Amino acid sequence: MAKIALLIAVGQFESGDLASLPKSSADVDAMKEVLIDPELGGFNESDITVLKNPKKQRMEDAIYDLFDKGKRKKEDLLLFYFSGHGITDEHGIFFFSTYETRKENGKLRPTTAISSNFVHQWMNQSLSKRMAIILDCCHSGAFAKGLSAKGTANDLIKEQLGGEGRAILTAASATEYAWAKDEFNLSVYTYYLLEGVCTGKADQGGNDWISLEELHEYAKNEISEAKLEMTPEFYPVREGAKIHLFKTKIIDPKEKYRKEIQRYLKLGKIPLFALNWLEDERKRLQISQEEAQSIEGEVFAPLQNKQENLKKYEKALAQALAEGFSLDNDWIWEELKLIQKRYELTDEEVEPIREKIIPEIQQQQKQKEPQEQEEYNNKLRQYQQEFSKVVEREYPLSSHARQQINSWQQSLGLRYEDTQRIEQPILAAKYQEKLKEEERRKEQEAEKNKQLELQKQREQEEYQKRLEERLKQGEKIQKQREQEEYQKRLEERLKQGEKYKSNENRKSIKKD
Repeated sequence: MAKIALLIAVGQFESGDLASLPKSSADVDAMKEVLIDPELGGFNESDITVLKNPKKQRMEDAIYDLFDKGKRKKEDLLLFYFSGHGITDEHGIFFFSTYETRKENGKLRPTTAISSNFVHQWMNQSLSKRMAIILDCCHSGAFAKGLSAKGTANDLIKEQLGGEGRAILTAASATEYAWAKDEFNLSVYTYYLLEGVCTGKADQGGNDWISLEELHEYAKNEISEAKLEMTPEFYPVREGAKIHLFKTKIIDPKEKYRKEIQRYLKLGKIPLFALNWLEDERKRLQISQEEAQSIEGEVFAPLQNKQENLKKYEKALAQALAEGFSLDNDWIWEELKLIQKRYELTDEEVEPIREKIIPEIQQQQKQKEPQEQEEYNNKLRQYQQEFSKVVEREYPLSSHARQQINSWQQSLGLRYEDTQRIEQPILAAKYQEKLKEEERRKEQEAEKNKQLELQKQREQEEYQKRLEERLKQGEKIQKQREQEEYQKRLEERLKQGEKYKSNENRKSIKKD
């Protein structure tokens, strides 16, 4: 049995129409290093072909050589690994990019890329019944800060590359991007695939072999934990999922025991029937009881933390509904969503809690006795009366007054929605009352200003009248003074005339 691999990296392009992928070259180097490791891949270096940024013809020749029925035997294991851009044309045909790949008018020029049909053709003719296809690619041309994207449409891959005894691993679905994080020297998908192999963590079965299915599940779970928006997909055909592509290195006894404990993570605990066997395994590995307990605690700690967070979320949901928040209240669901996010819980994890708690609360609400409802209504009426008094004394409400009201609401056990229905009309009425008071104040102010204006006008008129009277009186006095002066001058003239006449008479007498 031979193990043959073709590793292709296409990260540079002659035309510049496609975004460069600087990590593709490192991807194939890292993959080759793991494959030729005798403790991991066990491939002969001479059986591995590495192509970096090949032209179309060179790449087609290598693909043909990999699957050549004249060279391959039924028991041979063939690996085809591709890191680069994958492109889907307008007809839905999937293409592998080459160094010569370019676009015309925004569309792929198909003669510059390799169609999946070409690969499919030679796969079908190959005698090998064990083929592993790993594609670290997705839609091209997408970028984000700290990330670079690679492209393809993977919903077509199973149909176009499916076949007997094959397993196809893809970095992402057709609608997603295969990301390359800045802190990794490899593309994300390839990084986690190789991490699962090198650490042995992908060996979920604990049999020292890593199947393609285990490899896919490990990478998928790690990417999910990293919260990247990509979902690796797996398309096994017949026994393809069970193909052993890698094995695990011999690890120290503690790690071996840890792997045995990890097999029970899905159960959430170590089953009773496994305790005796685990004890024998502990002794065989020469691990102390304290070390074994420490390992068990470390393995189950994340699960226990998850269970604690689920309990906290369940309590928060029950309290929210018990406090009277309506199921139709969008605000409370937004708050619960924040709590869910803080506890790092998925929608799938909290959905069973909702399905359990919500019907219970609804049933409790339906079973309220009339007397309890009447008592509750009395509290609402009491709240309405007191709230009206508070608003009458102080409006708008100060923060201190609002805190007191909220505290009183909680002490009465009133639902938020009910108190809002009481408060809103009271506050609205008070607001309208304040508006009317303001209108009246403005009217009074306007009337006052009007009266002041009239008063000012009257005073002005009176002043003008007095002024005119003074002017008239002044003219009269002036005229009188002028008359008096005229009379005085007249009298003086008369006196002077009489005096002159007297003098003339005296002169006449003297002459006589």
